[in-house]
Amino acid sequence: MDNLKQYVISWDEYDIAAHQIFCKLKDLQFNPDVIIGVSRGGLILGTHLCHLFEGKPEMGTIYARRHINDAHFSKLIEPKVSMHMLPNLKGKKVLITEDTIGTGATNSCIKKFLLKKTLKKIMTAVISVQKDVDLKDCVYYKLNDKIWQVFPWER
Repeated sequence: MDNLKQYVISWDEYDIAAHQIFCKLKDLQFNPDVIIGVSRGGLILGTHLCHLFEGKPEMGTIYARRHINDAHFSKLIEPKVSMHMLPNLKGKKVLITEDTIGTGATNSCIKKFLLKKTLKKIMTAVISVQKDVDLKDCVYYKLNDKIWQVFPWER
């Protein structure tokens, strides 16, 4: 763990990231009806974006475990949605928020689960995403090169 390369994101940088993501979504003319924060890392960004969008989208949450525990680089397991609190999504534009995407497996699992709800459109907003992840329908603050991200709420 001592040799682990880390990038520490401050609250100031997080604020810049959230506003840049918001501007990218506005440039794409994507105004979500519902924002779904992925528990735990995506809840802060989801709440922040809810306040930035005019009309205040509804908020929901979803959880899909990808690691066996919360330790850095813990064993990966097949992601599965294990908890959700969602408003009605039928015919709505939905934005999934997450702090980071590593392999894209959890995001794919969540999208597959949500697409069964006959949505109008789905996008993902993420602060940090690995360079080799499929970025279709994804807005992000920065590309990450396999460096462990430490977000302000993790300190």
